[in-house]
Amino acid sequence: QAVHLFRLAEEKKLILLEGFMYRFFPQMVAAKKIIDSGKIGTIKSLRLSYAWLLYDFDPNARRTRASVSAGGGALNDIGCYCIDFLNWVLPDQLPESVLATGEFDGDFDLSTSAILEYRNGVVATLDCALNRPSFNGWEVSGTRGSLMIPRFDWNSGDQMPLYLIDDDGKPHIENFVAEDAFLPQFNH
Repeated sequence: QAVHLFRLAEEKKLILLEGFMYRFFPQMVAAKKIIDSGKIGTIKSLRLSYAWLLYDFDPNARRTRASVSAGGGALNDIGCYCIDFLNWVLPDQLPESVLATGEFDGDFDLSTSAILEYRNGVVATLDCALNRPSFNGWEVSGTRGSLMIPRFDWNSGDQMPLYLIDDDGKPHIENFVAEDAFLPQFNH
């Protein structure tokens, strides 16, 4: 179905994108520019955490979002953002080994944690869960510095910080205003 949709979009000269709106947030655009610039050096490790209390957020979630047949579960529902981020900052690289574990309710993963090792020596850890709150912070560490990317509610109107610790060892903070989650992607 996806291949068909991309062909149709190409024929009609339309743009077809996955709903990974986070890539278009000003905070994430700035983070990607820093990573691509080499300011933190060669990436050595990534730590990605994305979790929230699904049942507190949506009491009907077991019928809707928690449906395994509909692609639900911690890894599919929110862990996909962690995996997409890995693919975004480590393009054309696949992990050489993956060690994963999870907490299940039947065939539905309430949480999944994994360690991914890449051929070039990069190690990524990810933790995604629908049964606990989390700081939801992402960290990219390189040979010359680290980048901390907190993930909060982009619809909140709050300040969204981006922390860079480079070779001077001091945190450099840049703030971005939270806005409608999908607006930056639509504008793009």
